[in-house]
Amino acid sequence: MLKPTRYLGAVTLFMLISPSSSFGCEPIVPLVQLFGPPLLLTKSLLFLGLAVLLKLIAFVYFERSISWYKAVSFMLIANILSSVIGVLAAWPVATPAAFLIGIPLVYGISLLPAKQLTQRFKLETRARFNHRVIACFITVLYLTSVGLWGGAEGAFKTENLGEYWVLKLAYIYIALIISMGLTIFYEEWVVSKLTKRGQEVTPFLVSVTRANLVTMLFIMSVAAVMILPRRMGTEVIGFLGF
Repeated sequence: MLKPTRYLGAVTLFMLISPSSSFGCEPIVPLVQLFGPPLLLTKSLLFLGLAVLLKLIAFVYFERSISWYKAVSFMLIANILSSVIGVLAAWPVATPAAFLIGIPLVYGISLLPAKQLTQRFKLETRARFNHRVIACFITVLYLTSVGLWGGAEGAFKTENLGEYWVLKLAYIYIALIISMGLTIFYEEWVVSKLTKRGQEVTPFLVSVTRANLVTMLFIMSVAAVMILPRRMGTEVIGFLGF
């Protein structure tokens, strides 16, 4: 059975070398899509349903310590919570007027994942990082992605393609890492609580991570296939700068 790092490597490789990378096909990928729930990425209720179904099947396959019906029902409930978290994370960039108010919100929703991360890897003992420091770091990364997005938008308007691509890839990767991290740790927390194994330290982290990485590969592949005809019809210069 493949390790989560190999799935993550596959996602990274797909985004870097695929000629039809889902996010690379957009001129300026809106941050609200990256931080938000899968519906904002797929832009389709049908593919959202397929993505959720795939995640449920993947979780059942990867997690053998609980019955399949419990795995399905618990992960479905976890998806509802993670979708709400995604909406909250996307809200500050969706409503610029409330951006400053939304920053404490981002910090707040980062506390639980930060606590789980700290406990899982014993960061407070090894590196003297408590969960509040990690949550602050996540918030700074969030702000960094917003700044990089603004820079990419400016470079796109001035047709500075080199700067545009560097900034674009940077903010996409940072935003996806934050979004995936919040999703994985919140879903793992829900499943562990529902199975009454909350006293253990992230007992379902590996299986939840695998299920989410498989789902992300599916979402990117579908988005790439949907946009490929438009991309293939562009000229080379138009393709590079969109």
